[in-house]
Amino acid sequence: MCIRDSINAEYGGCAPKEMEVDLQVCDAFHALDWWSGPSDEYHIPATQQEETALKAHLHTLPNGACLPCRGRDIAGTELTKWDYGYLVKRGSRLFFLYESGDMENFRIDWINFSELVHLARRRHPESMPSPPESLGPTGNVVLLAHGFSEEDGPNYALIRTLEHAAEQLGWRAIVPDFRGTYAYGSARGRSERVRAIYEELLCLEPPAKRVVLVGHSQGGAAAAHACTDRVVSAQRVRGLMMLGSESPMSHDGMDWTPQCEQIHIVHALGDNVIGVDELRRCAAAWQAQMTELESTVPKGAADCWGDDINHDFLAKDLMVRVVELFRDCLLYTSPSPRDS
Repeated sequence: MCIRDSINAEYGGCAPKEMEVDLQVCDAFHALDWWSGPSDEYHIPATQQEETALKAHLHTLPNGACLPCRGRDIAGTELTKWDYGYLVKRGSRLFFLYESGDMENFRIDWINFSELVHLARRRHPESMPSPPESLGPTGNVVLLAHGFSEEDGPNYALIRTLEHAAEQLGWRAIVPDFRGTYAYGSARGRSERVRAIYEELLCLEPPAKRVVLVGHSQGGAAAAHACTDRVVSAQRVRGLMMLGSESPMSHDGMDWTPQCEQIHIVHALGDNVIGVDELRRCAAAWQAQMTELESTVPKGAADCWGDDINHDFLAKDLMVRVVELFRDCLLYTSPSPRDS
C-alpha cells in the first residue's frame, strides 16, 4: 500500500500534488516484511515543505500503520551509523524498534525526517527478494492457537505470520478465535479453549494426513492439553510446538506427557510475562526439545500498545528465528505409515 493511495481515497481520487509521497506501508500480518535494510530506497525530504508534507501524510495514516525505516542520532558533532528497523503509528506519535534493540517514541511533528529518520520508499515487486516457492496442497494441517488478547484475538502478528509461512509450505492453517472464552473464569476458559481445538480437529474435512498443533502463551497450554493419547492417534497429531507458552504442568497440573513424535518448546529469555524456568521443567519432564532465544531488545520492553516484545516475538532476531523453527517443524514432522 502507498500513502498516496490512502490520501487519494480521502480526497476522492485526486490528492494534491504536494501531498504525493511514495512510502512502503507494510501488512501488519506479515511481520517478516516490517524491517528495513541497506538495500531499501528511502524518502529524504529535500526542503522544509517536503518534510511538512511528509508529516501531514503520517498524520493521515490509521493507528497501527507499520513502515520500515532507518534512524540515527547525533553524537557530539557527528551522526551515528544508520540503525534499521520499523515504526508503528499510534495517535500523533511514532514508536520505533530497531535491530540493535533500541526503541524510541516521538511525536510526528518533532521528528527530523531529513537527517535523523528516513522512511523506506514503496518496494516494487521486481526489486524485492523472491518469496519461497509455494508448494501445492499437501493434505497437512497446522492449528495455530493464539494467546490472550481481547481485541486482536487470532490477529496477532506472530500468529498471522506463521499462518502465511504454513501456507507457503502447502499446509492448511486453521486459526480458532478464543476471544469468547475470556468471558468465563480461568478454569472454565482454559477448558473451553481445549474444547475449541477438539472441535476444529473433529470437523476437518477431508481428514488431514498429518496435524501439528502450535500455540502461543495461553494457546500453547491449550494445544498441549489437546494432545491426549486418543486425539493424537485418531487425528494424526504428529507435532506440538509451544511458543512463549504457559506451562500446563504449573497452571493446570498436567501430569502426563503428550505422545506426539515431535515436541518443541521455544521461549525468549527476555519474556517478562512468563518465566523460562517453568518451561524448562516442562521440557525436562517430557524430554522435549527446547530452544531459548535471546534478543537485543531488553527484558520487559513493551511496544506502543503495552505488549511485551519478547513474549510476542516482535523483535527481528526473535521473529525470524521463530519462523525458521516453525518451518522446520512442519518440514521435518515425520509421516506415519498410515499417512500414505
